[in-house]
Amino acid sequence: MDGRRPVRTWCVPLLAVIFCALGATSARANDFPIMVQGVTVDPKSNTVTPVGNGPFTALLKNMGLPATPNAFAQGLGSSKFNLPMFDPTKTGSVGDALGTLYVNVTKFPVSDIELTMNNLTDTFAGSMGTNGSWNAMVTAPNAGNNQPATLTITAANMGSAIQPNQYLWLMIPAAPSDSDPKKPDQFTMKLTPAPPLPAPPPAMPPAKQAPAMGTGGPGASLSYDAGTGMLTFSPGTVNVAQYLDGSSTTSNGPTESIIDSTITVQPTALIGPDPQIPGAYDFADTLVQVAQGSTIYLEGTLSDTRVYPDSSVAGDTSELVGDLTWEDTYPGLGSRYLTEDLSFSVLDDLFADGNLIADTSGFTQDGSASGPIEIASVSVTPEPSTLWLVAIGVMALAARVTTRRRWCQSR
Repeated sequence: MDGRRPVRTWCVPLLAVIFCALGATSARANDFPIMVQGVTVDPKSNTVTPVGNGPFTALLKNMGLPATPNAFAQGLGSSKFNLPMFDPTKTGSVGDALGTLYVNVTKFPVSDIELTMNNLTDTFAGSMGTNGSWNAMVTAPNAGNNQPATLTITAANMGSAIQPNQYLWLMIPAAPSDSDPKKPDQFTMKLTPAPPLPAPPPAMPPAKQAPAMGTGGPGASLSYDAGTGMLTFSPGTVNVAQYLDGSSTTSNGPTESIIDSTITVQPTALIGPDPQIPGAYDFADTLVQVAQGSTIYLEGTLSDTRVYPDSSVAGDTSELVGDLTWEDTYPGLGSRYLTEDLSFSVLDDLFADGNLIADTSGFTQDGSASGPIEIASVSVTPEPSTLWLVAIGVMALAARVTTRRRWCQSR
């Protein structure tokens, strides 16, 4: 069911032969029998193995193919279950010779697939599930009640549901799709259950925890250009690091090297007022780097960035907070802070305090504000009181671990 590919009517006779071989009644012109079975896929060899004993297993046997066919050499199509499909999606099918593999690219399990005909005459007669894992329930059309035919494909239990990055095999006869503007889409498909709505953000900035590091005092300045909607950050120099046991340092030594490094935040664009928190404003994702000369400690993405009309720093009336995802990390480097953060922090946030909302009249005019910039954990696990001895061992490794991400602007 891939609307981007043209309909290949040559597949229909082949599919009719396949369905007869599976023991199904030869399909009439207005019948669209759909077969379903779970499969596993080996990404290295591109081989597909049936799960259980169902129509895909029988199809391979009747066509004389090995039990683990090559997904691309044997005529097996591929497509995706994605987030838009949790809403009704009109679609058709090219009728791939060996059916189509659907991979679940969402973060949610799919345990139910609902298909509805887009007319009052065609049916899903002859559809077949897999005993013990996938059920296929067909409802005939009722033109008098204006009800089209439906097919509900349901996992027998959550164990057979399609988890993220797992696969489901569907054999669907060739059917009109939006690749042919002269014919309407044959089906409407909807995945269930719908993913849960995301939890609303907290009305107050999250609490800072150790490990943390920051500039202290005035720190750095944030400048807003109302004409472009861009917020820029001056670099901030780290002058304090705080550890899991509550201690801190303002100078480098045998176990710390991150003092005097620079926190650099690339410009970010105003999205607008936050839809859930009165008085707050949202900004686009950007990049963050912590480095000292040519030594890079951390590089990553700042996301879900929000300026709250409140601050954890006395005298400041607003606080910018964003989630940090470290793509490039360099454990060790003689930094106790860095080792503890990478070992025990579940999530780091960047905090920038000041009077930004007031100084820009709610981001309606140019303005700037000065305040401390801090990178602090907002979730630590496990309990830090017993972890320092482990941290010392981790520091000794001083291994460089990186998945390089290009720093978008000149360093």
